[in-house]
Amino acid sequence: MDLGHARLWRELEDIEREPLEGIRIHIHDGSNLQHMCLVLSPISGPFAGHRFHLDVRIPKSYPDHPPRVTMQSMICHPNITSGNVRCDGFDSEYTPAYRLKYLFLQLLCLVS
Repeated sequence: MDLGHARLWRELEDIEREPLEGIRIHIHDGSNLQHMCLVLSPISGPFAGHRFHLDVRIPKSYPDHPPRVTMQSMICHPNITSGNVRCDGFDSEYTPAYRLKYLFLQLLCLVS
């Protein structure tokens, strides 16, 4: 197991051990941690009560490169165009110091 895969595994275990309110993760294939579905359920804001499904692709070069996230649910939002999500931490602002937990919280804040 390479270091990036080991880190990804630890980060997912951390999220499972301390779940984040409004965030659920579904791994499509238990042996392939690179592809997952993220479900965001904001509890406040204009989208409170809605559920948003996002496709998350973790590159093999993680954590050197950020996950690719695509919104699968319909939403009218200035930072989401044709499923492409523009959010701090996923573009040029990304650093390997960011953890999945932080990135997923950024996405939840975006729709809250």
